[in-house]
Amino acid sequence: TTGLSNFVWCPRTMTSLVTGTPRFRTQLRTASLHHATKFRRLPVLRLRICARTHTIEIQSSMDAFGVWLEAQPGCATPYERGVHAATIPGFGNTLVASRPVARGEPLLNLPREIVLDPQRAMDESVLGSRLAAANLSEQCVLAAFLADLAGTVQRGEHHEWAPYLAVLPQSTGSVLGWDAEERAALLQGTSVERAARELADQVDQATDLVCEVAPELGRDHVKWGFEVLFSRLIRLQGLGDALALVPFADFLNHSPDSAAFIDYDAGKQRVVLVPERSYAQGEQVFVSYGEKSSAELLLTYGFVPPAGTNPHNFVNVEVSLDPEDALYEAKLAVLQQYGQGQRMNFPVRMAGMPTSLLPAIAFCGLRNIPAEQVAVAGAEAFGSRSKIGTNLGGLAGELLAREWFNAELRNLQGGYPGTLEEDKALAREQIFDKGGRTRKTPDLRKYCPGDLNRQMNAAMVRLCERQILARTQNVTYSELKAIRKRSATTTEGSNLNPQRLAGWAKGIFGGKT
Repeated sequence: TTGLSNFVWCPRTMTSLVTGTPRFRTQLRTASLHHATKFRRLPVLRLRICARTHTIEIQSSMDAFGVWLEAQPGCATPYERGVHAATIPGFGNTLVASRPVARGEPLLNLPREIVLDPQRAMDESVLGSRLAAANLSEQCVLAAFLADLAGTVQRGEHHEWAPYLAVLPQSTGSVLGWDAEERAALLQGTSVERAARELADQVDQATDLVCEVAPELGRDHVKWGFEVLFSRLIRLQGLGDALALVPFADFLNHSPDSAAFIDYDAGKQRVVLVPERSYAQGEQVFVSYGEKSSAELLLTYGFVPPAGTNPHNFVNVEVSLDPEDALYEAKLAVLQQYGQGQRMNFPVRMAGMPTSLLPAIAFCGLRNIPAEQVAVAGAEAFGSRSKIGTNLGGLAGELLAREWFNAELRNLQGGYPGTLEEDKALAREQIFDKGGRTRKTPDLRKYCPGDLNRQMNAAMVRLCERQILARTQNVTYSELKAIRKRSATTTEGSNLNPQRLAGWAKGIFGGKT
C-alpha cells in the first residue's frame, strides 16, 4: 500500500554516536539500481529505528554522509571543525561557519585517515594489484577507484565509501561533460578552446588505459570518475605534494577574493584550512582553487564567477615564428635560449598586458637583418629589461608591432560566435537571484542550441574576454595614434608603407591576421 515493494531492504546494526544506544539502520535503494545500464547518483535515504522509542528517522544523503564522517578514526568534533555542510541555492553543497571564526584560525581539522590518495585507493580496491602493476598515473588510479565505487554501489553491494559516493554530483557541469559539438560551438574563440579539446582527448586516452586494465568498470563509470576527480582533486603540499580526494573539505567553494588553501599540517597530522579573514556564524566559507580565469574554472570545475568579480580573467594572445622566415632557425635558437618555443602565449588582462608582448612581436617580425644580429635583438626583446630598442627597429619597430597587435585584437573579437548583445542577454540570466529564488528565464536557445546552463556559463566567459579585448584595443589605439604622430615627424618612420607592414609581420599571429 505504501509502494515499498519497489525497494530493496538492507538492514544493518549500528550504535548511536550521540547516546550510545543500539539502533538499527535500514538502507533504501531502488530496485532499478540492480539492473541500470548507466550509473546515476540517486538520493540515498536511510531509516533509523530506535529500539527504545520505536521512532523512525529518515536520513538524507547529506545526513548519512555526516554520520559516516563522524565515524572515521580520529575525526574532530563539529566545534573543532568550525564548519558544517549546508546546501545553498546557486552553490550546491558547501560549508558554512558553525560559529564565529577568527582570521587565521584552523578549520576542518580532518584526520589523515580520511585522505583518499592513490596509494590508499589501491589498498582499498579489489583492483589494487592490477592498478599497481599497470603503473598508471595518480589521476588514473583515483578515477578507477571512483568508477569501481560507482559500480559496486550500482550492483547493490556494500562499500565503505558509499556515503561519500552518495554526495558526489552526477555531473559537474565542467567542459569534460560536454560533447565535441558543444565544445566547438560554445567555446569558439575563447582562451580555452584548444585546451578543452586537448583535455578531452587526454581524458579519452586515459579512459582507454584504465579500461584496458579493468574492462569491467565500463567507460561511462570511468569517464564520470575523471569528471568528478578533476572538479574535486586537491594537491596537499604538506603531504609531499600528494594528489588526493578529501571528503567534506571538497565541499568548499571557490572565490576569486579568497587566498586560503586546503593543506595538510604534518605536525598535527590534519587537513586544515587557515582562512585569510574572519567569518560570522552561518556565513559561507570560501577557498581558493588558484588564480584561475573564468574560462579555466569552467574547463574543469563547471562554474563561472559572476561578471566583474574575477581579476584573474585573461585573453591569450599567441605570437609565433613564421616557418617561411629566412631567419627562422636563428630566431628559434634564441627563443629556446630564453625558455620559449616556436609559439609564445601572452595573457592580456583588464589591468594590462605583459611588457614583453610588443618586443616579442617586434622580434618575430624582424626581416632583412644579418643572422648574427638576431641574438642581439633577442636579448633586447627577452632580456631582463624587455623593450623595443634600436635592435628591434626603434620607433618604426614599435609602430609596426602596435599596428599588428591592434589588428590582432580586432581579429580576436571577431572570433566569437554570435554578437556581444546576445552574450549579454545570456549572461544576465541567472538560475537564482541574490535571495536564492528561482528566476524565470526566457527562451534563449535561438542564440545557441544546447543546455541552457552551459550556454550561460560560456556566454559569461565570452563576455569577460570581449570586455578585456575592447578595453585593450581602446588603450592600444590611443597609444598607436600618439606613436603615428611622432613617426610622421621623424625619418625613422617615414618609410613605413602597407607593403612593408604586411611583409614585416607575416605569420607572427599564426597566419590569422
